[in-house]
Amino acid sequence: MLRLLIADTAEVFDKTLKKQLQDQYLVEICSDGTEAIERIIDFEPDILLTDLRLPGTDGLSVIRALRASGRDTRVLVISGYTGDYALSVLESLNVDYVFAKPCDLGAVLCTIQDISLQICCADQWCLENEADRILMSIGFRMGRIGYACTCDAVCMKYENFDCGTTKELYPTIAKKHGGNPKQVEKAIRDAIKHAWNTGNRSLWKLYFPPKRDGEVYCPSNDEFLARMAKTLMCGKRIKLPYAK
Repeated sequence: MLRLLIADTAEVFDKTLKKQLQDQYLVEICSDGTEAIERIIDFEPDILLTDLRLPGTDGLSVIRALRASGRDTRVLVISGYTGDYALSVLESLNVDYVFAKPCDLGAVLCTIQDISLQICCADQWCLENEADRILMSIGFRMGRIGYACTCDAVCMKYENFDCGTTKELYPTIAKKHGGNPKQVEKAIRDAIKHAWNTGNRSLWKLYFPPKRDGEVYCPSNDEFLARMAKTLMCGKRIKLPYAK
């Protein structure tokens, strides 16, 4: 399990982020730069998420101390100041990404997951991992009923885009997971609805833009699976609304 250290003073944001990630990561939070340096030594995080403005020791000094230690920890920065000087210094310190405050929680989660897969899979592209990443980024959660069926369905659609959802896809998944095609269809439908209701709506809108009349809608199983499969075929996800 990867280790994530969050050095930030936004208590509500940090706790929400930890709650979303604690099932997949070992997460520690500190609100002081001096403490962050101590935790880097003791906790040895794989990923550091830090603000630049921290009491005790500022975020730049924290990152400099991290790099001086020789650790290859991946670094994400959240900052209210993203001037040219700060960006040039962060680039020299090999920071992976900079989010301008206020930043979107979903975008931060997606970036952490992206970097995690890079750490775990190196340069090897894995269909199942990529499908997992996309699904989790829009609100799906491993362990929930229907998740495994949905992930398998997306992968099957990627491998054979023209396969029939009702006549081919559902029966194949039913054989793998047990049950019957109708139960698989319902499990996937429930998983999509739950993610749509609880996930980051701005990310859903990127994949499924509102209709011409402005109506925001939950996609059908067929539409969802086809859209996710096409996204995988592109080899990259739709550009997320990261701050520039």
